[in-house]
Amino acid sequence: NKAVTSMRILSLFAGCVTVQKETVSSFDEKKGRDSSAFSIPISFEKDKKIDSLTNRIEADYLFLKSEFEANAGNNEESIELLKDVLVYDPEAPTIMQRMAVEYYKVGKITEAIYWAERAIAKEPNRRDINLLAAGLYTTKKNYTKAEYYYKKILKQNEEDSEAILYLGAIYTEQKNYTKAVQFFQKLTALPGYSSKHL
Repeated sequence: NKAVTSMRILSLFAGCVTVQKETVSSFDEKKGRDSSAFSIPISFEKDKKIDSLTNRIEADYLFLKSEFEANAGNNEESIELLKDVLVYDPEAPTIMQRMAVEYYKVGKITEAIYWAERAIAKEPNRRDINLLAAGLYTTKKNYTKAEYYYKKILKQNEEDSEAILYLGAIYTEQKNYTKAVQFFQKLTALPGYSSKHL
């Protein structure tokens, strides 16, 4: 019956909040912390407003070094290197995004949010940065702000499975089970949906 179905759906959501907390650290790792992790991301290449070839090479070197340190778990060192990159390119949203991720990893959520918001100010519609901001606000239990960013993502793509999933998780955390069930049903109705999302 309907009540049993709802309870099954909500039990599936019970683990979603934990999954969502991993979003902040895992979203960039999906790009692969492997042998390809030491190439300059295309987004950073597009970011760069550096005229001097020498400075551009130095910025690339510092960025790669910061990624190496992050890979080794030396997040504080990675942050300091990213600050050095910003000296060369202070308007780069990708570097701001990386700052937010590294601050998150050392438990400095307020600083992480600051850098995520700065990155969004530069590229308001960039999905990965909005997803990052939403995850950070969820970590702070600021569900209103988290909801805002997930819904912003859905305005660009109403079938974004991660935004749908994590909105459902937020509503579950708030005990708004009616909305949680609605979003779960929307998620399962997506073309090509599979249980891997949960």
